[in-house]
Amino acid sequence: MLPDLSERFDGLERMDRSDCDEAHLYRTLAQFRYVNLVVSRYRYCLKRWIVADMLRDRSSRYHLVDLGAGGCDIPAWLLRHCQRRSLKLRVTAVDSNARTVAWARERYGDIPDLNIVCGSAFEIGDLGDVDYVYANHFLHHLPRIEIVRLLHVIQAVVRRKFLVCDLVRSRFSYVGFSLLAGPLLRDSFAFEDGQISIRRGFTLGEFQHLIDDSDIRGRCQIFQMFPGRLAMVGGSVLGDLPADPN
Repeated sequence: MLPDLSERFDGLERMDRSDCDEAHLYRTLAQFRYVNLVVSRYRYCLKRWIVADMLRDRSSRYHLVDLGAGGCDIPAWLLRHCQRRSLKLRVTAVDSNARTVAWARERYGDIPDLNIVCGSAFEIGDLGDVDYVYANHFLHHLPRIEIVRLLHVIQAVVRRKFLVCDLVRSRFSYVGFSLLAGPLLRDSFAFEDGQISIRRGFTLGEFQHLIDDSDIRGRCQIFQMFPGRLAMVGGSVLGDLPADPN
């Protein structure tokens, strides 16, 4: 039986609980690497909206902050991709969970230009000049009032562009994830938390209302993508971008 998807669910994901089992947490972080690769479309989104902007001036040095970076598989890929394109990028990966940060540092802490820090997303103004802010599946962890506040902070800090990607709350997303992920995501929180994440996700209209309430209308665009993804792109540099940079 499907849960009620008419409104956002306010229950915590198991991995967000301070007393969650550590072995299951680490297995979840490892499995999310593959979930991100298969369904989150982070490579397409980062190429289209962030990398394409950096390619306009290959000589500059850029700083990207990844909020709610989790296991850091995404910033690790982004830095490798930028290195292949001769782009000068450093990434500060921020997560508030100390155990998650420790896990990510163990696996990716030796990557040049990647700084993994334990801290609050609301304190990104303390990280120096920030050209780009990126957040993948992070907003749905927050209550609405904090999302609005965070968008204010991001808009005030970012020098060029921010990209916030999250989940569509829908029957299609919930049923599709449940059928495909159920047999694969075992001995972790990934399956149950994935279902909760979708229940905490957004409709297109709710994403638009977040923009309105954050007073960033006109400085932000929303894109809806298959399968069940929303992207919010804003900042001081929007412009026309290639549909799908190589």
